Amino acid sequence: MSSSLRSLQQGIAAIQAEHFQEGARLIKIALRDEMLTGSLRATAYLWLANTTGDSQQKINYYTEALTADPSNDLAKQWLAELMKPPANNPLMQPPPPPGYTTTHIGGGGGMPVKPVTGPLVPTNEQQSMTASYHIVGILGGPNGTGSGFFVARNGIIATTRYVVGGLENITVELETRRQLPGRVVRSYPDLDIALVYVEQPVNDLLPVTPFPTIADNAALNGIAHGGQIINGRKRETTRALAAHWFPTDISVLPDAGGCPVFDERHYVVGMLTRNDTNAAAYVHGVHITAITRCVDNFFQEMQTHRDRVYCHSCGSVSRAAAAGGFYCETCGTTMPFAEDIQRISTPQMAMYYQENHPDTCTNCGARVGFHKDLCLRCGVAGNPAGKR
Repeated sequence: MSSSLRSLQQGIAAIQAEHFQEGARLIKIALRDEMLTGSLRATAYLWLANTTGDSQQKINYYTEALTADPSNDLAKQWLAELMKPPANNPLMQPPPPPGYTTTHIGGGGGMPVKPVTGPLVPTNEQQSMTASYHIVGILGGPNGTGSGFFVARNGIIATTRYVVGGLENITVELETRRQLPGRVVRSYPDLDIALVYVEQPVNDLLPVTPFPTIADNAALNGIAHGGQIINGRKRETTRALAAHWFPTDISVLPDAGGCPVFDERHYVVGMLTRNDTNAAAYVHGVHITAITRCVDNFFQEMQTHRDRVYCHSCGSVSRAAAAGGFYCETCGTTMPFAEDIQRISTPQMAMYYQENHPDTCTNCGARVGFHKDLCLRCGVAGNPAGKR
């Protein structure tokens, strides 16, 4: 008997004995063997799906099973059952099986508070208030009302950077019209993605597509806050687009953007945005895989370095500001709390700012270097060498 087959049998036995973590570990070892193919590989993925309560992960495992054995009836049946939408709303994900929870669409997780710290766990009071919210309104943004949707059960919402702009505090309106204070905890301007936190855990999340691309001319349906449905298709184009963008033939949105967009199988495939860099007549979408990566990246940042402060300028989270530094170490912007105080260079900040340039800025005292005689920290012509 091969070692992979032995690991598979041991993994199945462990799962049958309800030792799910050990069973998953053994089956994943078996799956490393490329010689494990066909029905055996499909069987491994079917058993692996029994070790998680994450609906999206189950979908991924069933999809892998069908890839290994396209005629596998069990994989087809269970995948169809999992994707069956509730009768009262064809676009909402069914709740997870009893006893299971899913943290967010990418994995990992923490719930940030100001200053951004994590990972934290919702309080008992918050947990008792969990509800089936999905699509929300983002109010108070610089470009008008926008939409967003929950991407983590502990209260993280995805919307676009265009919707929130450089704001940190906005208002989130739930589907019941209840309004909550929301705080932008991370944004990615180059991807037009922003993550907002509200103190509102949710029961379940919208189902996310397991596929990395969208076929040309595929039907798309966006849903904005308030229930407005936007119908369209994935538009064919000869223009080279960044991997995170997908073109649509949608020309009008009911708000500033940020609404989830679904394919014909009711998977979320992305988010509609008004912030494409081209003056095109059509709206573009940000693919869900880019949003997933951003969520994962944010939670990883919180787990690695818990104390960080959000930079409204570049969207990053600053360790330097959390430690008392005046500037964001990513973009050099003066943090809001330091705008009206006297700022001096402090030796303990050098580790954050890489302050090792031989010349000191004559304006702010930083030793971060210069570009065209402008200080990379304060942006002022403070290069002593340039004044000679």
